[in-house]
Amino acid sequence: MSLLWYRVNRFSGFHFRFFHSGWDRAAGESCSGCRLPHHTQYYTSSRQRCPQAAGLESIAPLVSSVEETPDPIPTTIKGTVPSWINGSFLRNGPGKFEFGQDRYTHWFDGMAMMHRFHICEGKITYSSRFLRSDSYVQNSEKNRIVVSEFGTLAMPDPCKNIFARFFSRFQIPKATDNASVNFVKYKGDYYVSTETNYMRRIHPQTLDTKEKVDWSQYIAVNSATAHPHYDREGATYNMGNSYGKGGYFYNIIRVPPPGEKGADNDSADLNGAKVICSIRAAEPRKPSYFHSFVMSENYIVFIEQPIKLDLLKFMLYRIQGKSFHKVMTWEPKNDTIFHVVNRHTGQFYNALCRNLPRRYVLPLTVDEQTPLDQNLVTLGNYKATAKKTKPGEVYMTHEELHDDELLQYGGLEFPQINYNQYNGRPYRYFYSCGFGHVFSDSLLKMDVHTKELKVWRYPGLFPSEPVFVASPNATEEDDGVVMSVIITPREERSTFLLVLDAKTFTELGRAEVPVNIPYGTHDKAASSWDGPSPLPVSVSNSAPGSPGTESGPGAQTEWVDCIQASDMCNQNPHCSSRYRVMRQCLVGKEKEAMLDNNRECQAALEVLLVSPLYYCRCKRGMKKELQCLQNYWSIHMGLTEGGDIDDSSPYEPVAPNRHPDAFRLASISSGMTGMLTVAPKGFHCADTERTCNPCLDAAKACNLNGTCKRHRSSYIATCSKEDTNKGEVCSKKRCHKALRLFLDRVPTEFSHRLLFCPCQSEGCAERRRQTIVPDCSYKDKEKPNCLELRRVCRQDSLCRSRLADFIVNCRSYPPTVSTCPNQDNHQACLASYTRLIGTDMTPNYVDSSFSNWTVSPWCTCKGSGNQEEECMKFLQSFTDNTCLSEHTLHVSKMCFVTDRDLTVM
Repeated sequence: MSLLWYRVNRFSGFHFRFFHSGWDRAAGESCSGCRLPHHTQYYTSSRQRCPQAAGLESIAPLVSSVEETPDPIPTTIKGTVPSWINGSFLRNGPGKFEFGQDRYTHWFDGMAMMHRFHICEGKITYSSRFLRSDSYVQNSEKNRIVVSEFGTLAMPDPCKNIFARFFSRFQIPKATDNASVNFVKYKGDYYVSTETNYMRRIHPQTLDTKEKVDWSQYIAVNSATAHPHYDREGATYNMGNSYGKGGYFYNIIRVPPPGEKGADNDSADLNGAKVICSIRAAEPRKPSYFHSFVMSENYIVFIEQPIKLDLLKFMLYRIQGKSFHKVMTWEPKNDTIFHVVNRHTGQFYNALCRNLPRRYVLPLTVDEQTPLDQNLVTLGNYKATAKKTKPGEVYMTHEELHDDELLQYGGLEFPQINYNQYNGRPYRYFYSCGFGHVFSDSLLKMDVHTKELKVWRYPGLFPSEPVFVASPNATEEDDGVVMSVIITPREERSTFLLVLDAKTFTELGRAEVPVNIPYGTHDKAASSWDGPSPLPVSVSNSAPGSPGTESGPGAQTEWVDCIQASDMCNQNPHCSSRYRVMRQCLVGKEKEAMLDNNRECQAALEVLLVSPLYYCRCKRGMKKELQCLQNYWSIHMGLTEGGDIDDSSPYEPVAPNRHPDAFRLASISSGMTGMLTVAPKGFHCADTERTCNPCLDAAKACNLNGTCKRHRSSYIATCSKEDTNKGEVCSKKRCHKALRLFLDRVPTEFSHRLLFCPCQSEGCAERRRQTIVPDCSYKDKEKPNCLELRRVCRQDSLCRSRLADFIVNCRSYPPTVSTCPNQDNHQACLASYTRLIGTDMTPNYVDSSFSNWTVSPWCTCKGSGNQEEECMKFLQSFTDNTCLSEHTLHVSKMCFVTDRDLTVM
């Protein structure tokens, strides 16, 4: 859309309107005689400036100011609105375009108006309110525009003298809080947002305006987008920017899920927000403008594109009497840079660019022998090309996702998917608006597999951003409805909320509104306001009037275990046949080549990516855990094989627990004074003069517990028994199995106490290190390379799963080196570390130093050659893991309560 204010004149057709600010010479007079500035209007025919506008219907009424409707009014229902939809449909956008004689010169600048359609048992009401922002209030009080917006520069107060007006141009203008772009949700609260550092908290039922929130008061950013993403644990991610002496940075922001909040604590809360990664701008003086970003389950992709913000112009635009949008320039000669960041750790993957399932793998293997003009994309059924045009340069063309049919509906905007279930995952359907006019004039549904297009379009009707709402117990991706607000400039028709069947894309019903609604920006479906989910409509599985079941990323996810998912796939002939093919593709040494080049393998993988197998997870310690994990890797191994991409964890996420079992040791003791002692300060026993050995006391505590004693004795015996067949100290395979059984069956108050007991002598530390006994369970005759050990581990489903779980829950990178990933979930890190013991990747303390908590698997990076950097990065996941070391030290302190004896029943 052109960055110009436009209007339509019903007599002379479509026009662009330009404003030039002029000042009356009498403006310097006293306030009693001062006159407001006037605007000289220049009209240019749209046929001269925009030939495509010829013949288009006038949309002037859609960009006119309207009155608010604060009290809900009924709508007229035609057709049927499904009774299972219970919640609200929220909409934001500009609704007031003038104050006094001043008009805004850009559509984005209109004052924010919030709209609410409340849906309950098939009935719908409508209400709207202007956002009472500082901009709105100040403009209303002065009856003129006093706060600058995106395309409109506020003129100095005409009641000031000429010198005051002149020097006011050199004052840095405050950012607007006219949040007219979107509804967003942080930590359970609803906000309206724009692209400055300000948001406004709002009441989602009454649309009342609450306090202004400044991002810069919580984290070091100057602004943030109005398009955050939400993960399945309820955390919110966003992008912001910062600039200073160090340069210009694009910042990835994470706001944690909502915590416990008192009933009387009605205030904004962004505490816990942090910048997880800062990306330096390629051109510090001309950083890129950005409106949104991409998020998958494990990565964030930020696209640095060639629409630039000229910082020199930014410093001068107010002095020159220009509005902010004049700072932006389109510079197509600049590169477009894709920045890939691990959203759990903040680690960069800029050398990696991979779209799964393997449509493109970059960088391509190109050397001096690669012939010119030969298509390097060898995958079947794809029209994309990558050709070497000269040494060091590869020219690529993309594959069109549509045919010429789509062209008749104009450009696409406002794309939406089944967000709650498919955000960050492969999806098949998306919904959007077609732009055959200046504003959207059609709704589209695209099947990206078959490229089938379905369209809802009627003359004179202009739909808003479509929103998908899944139906109860949906089994397919497009089971549900699509909702959109339809507005019209025609007096004989009314505005209405449209409800489409998402599968057939045909109308189910509409709710007609007896008032005018202007064209808006973004829509959101919202629940009953009491849950952590980011803006889903609540869906009721029971009779009308009963409470709905909340869904969405913030709600507790009910994972399907991979054994059940495999059974579901096998019951579907189409899925089961591809499942068999995929298992064959992953057999043998040539599986990487098979996945890259075999059409049948690629086709099977694409089908399985939308099957229950892709979304399944396993529970730790479940029955048939190994079978569940093998089913999981039958899909996910095909997504990560052959690269250095970290695996996703196949286990269900561990919810944070404020009182894990390892911290409740005092509660297990009573009645046997003197048998065990707990080290007070200085590790001297409370009842003797001897120096305490907490690790010895931990062993005594284990011997007094039947379960711990039985399983500990079992693994010690197994790990000490010589393997006469192989001439080794013991059978490592059997030893590992016995260790896993011990750690899986014994309560953590005993097992963690053995693993993490604090020491002040080498003898104590050696006993702690020998918890994993004997050396055959940890050491080998030769110390292997760490990358080779990782490769061996990844060949085993159990080892691969537990290593992936450890990496996801424990590995942290700057700038978050002092915290754990996944909501700073230290308990999850400790549990995943413990479960690595008894696998090929078994970690242990590196020496008997009582002051050294460093752990490592039995491997080295010597002889890694050009892979030494990758090897060291992997090894440092253990040796330099701040998350793990800080928490093991914390647990060791908690495990041994000071100043009183610890006795065991």
